[in-house]
Amino acid sequence: MLAMVSIGLPMRLSLAFGAAFAAATLALPATAQPARAEQPRTADGHPDLQGLWYAASITGLQRNKKIQGLVIPPDKADETIKTLTRPGPDGVYDPDNDYFNPDQLLSVRGELRSSWLTEPADGRLPYTRLATSTLERIDALETFGFDNPEERPAWERCVSSLGHPPIMANSYVIPHQIVQTPDAIVIATEDTDGARIIHLAGPQPPQVLRSRGGYSAGRWDGDTLIVETTHVSAPDPTGVVYRGPIPLTEASRTIERFTLLAPSEILYRFTVEDPALFTAPWSAEYVLRRHPDKFHEYACHEGNYAIVNALTAARLGRQSDKAADDKRQAKEEKKAANAAE
Repeated sequence: MLAMVSIGLPMRLSLAFGAAFAAATLALPATAQPARAEQPRTADGHPDLQGLWYAASITGLQRNKKIQGLVIPPDKADETIKTLTRPGPDGVYDPDNDYFNPDQLLSVRGELRSSWLTEPADGRLPYTRLATSTLERIDALETFGFDNPEERPAWERCVSSLGHPPIMANSYVIPHQIVQTPDAIVIATEDTDGARIIHLAGPQPPQVLRSRGGYSAGRWDGDTLIVETTHVSAPDPTGVVYRGPIPLTEASRTIERFTLLAPSEILYRFTVEDPALFTAPWSAEYVLRRHPDKFHEYACHEGNYAIVNALTAARLGRQSDKAADDKRQAKEEKKAANAAE
């Protein structure tokens, strides 16, 4: 177009016109772009992760066997939600049941997901044979283990927590509160074992000092907080600690990554290594969102009459055969449902 304008003009005038046109073009204001929200930062310059956070979706850690692929196309979202939704009881039921089954899929950077698991590609935990037999033992103790309190599930004894690494999310809202300092970060969970300390300075403790939640050491890699947890204690009869579908031995190593995507979103990624229970390391991710409500006390031990009553009933012979049969049937139905998933 410039060549057409310059036809018939002296060469010097043509060059001058071209230079002026280019200069004017460069001087034009650039097309307005949407401003990216500035990340909140602490006084020491790191992303500010402080506040209340939660994650609630119908997407689980593992992928349902009826679903193919990690990313769900938007036009398949309703069908996927229907597949993942467990049917409620017939007739009149507690409406809280709807609250515990949110009708939304996990969304990560705009992608709808079928599982938290990103590796392995099939979205299933790579259990070893030892892990499979251990999970069967855990199920058996939950149904019939009434001889000692240690045989009861950890959540029933108020000694487990969704905040223990890796942090577990479920379909109902259990918020996590993050408090951040230059030397340590505390994650308090509205659950049984309330607070977890991530140490940003100082040496690791000796191997003999262990806890169910382990020892967490953190460091910043740019704007991502990386946390490595070791020193897990597994005092239960099964020799593992059980985090939902995740069993861990004392030799386990969990690596977490917290990245602030936006002022109201944290991308939470984690990798678990435990050669005794998993054939290979595996990785998962989901998004934590800011929680608009307050943080409430979870007084588990104070009101824990159930475990005393369960053990007492067993000693009095009141754990009847019928009750055991009912529990066995419920376990079999749960196992069948999990196998279908």
